[in-house]
Amino acid sequence: MAKNLSREEVKWLIGILKKIEFFATISLEDVDKIIEHFSLYEYPKGKSIIKESESGIALYIIKSGRCVVFKRRLLFLRKTIAILKEGDVFGEMSLLSNNLTSATVKTLQQTKIFVYLKSDFLQLLSRNRELATEIRYIAEKRNYEISNS
Repeated sequence: MAKNLSREEVKWLIGILKKIEFFATISLEDVDKIIEHFSLYEYPKGKSIIKESESGIALYIIKSGRCVVFKRRLLFLRKTIAILKEGDVFGEMSLLSNNLTSATVKTLQQTKIFVYLKSDFLQLLSRNRELATEIRYIAEKRNYEISNS
């Protein structure tokens, strides 16, 4: 079982992972291995989880709460890209390369987030080429959408 996670949290996380496009090709054995590396953290309202133009360190899945995704425009302006809620995933784009993060993700309220570190993620991709290809495709698509918004 995952470190510090209850059975209910593990069950919920498995349900979410099954719905995530790029985890669809993973075997049940690999899902168990993935879940072992997730940790659940609680963040206060207004906490920046990812900051634009920094190195990405993890994949995130929102357990409860909401976050805003935005890009900086000029000095004091920002453009909202999305509002994320329970079950939404973010952070995967910067895990696939050494590129800096393309947007900031900040909590709108107290938020619980499952975190899967980049080092664990890269080990998974090295063992599963199909998954690596699928995730790269999804990341490129999201990058295009953000660049053209």
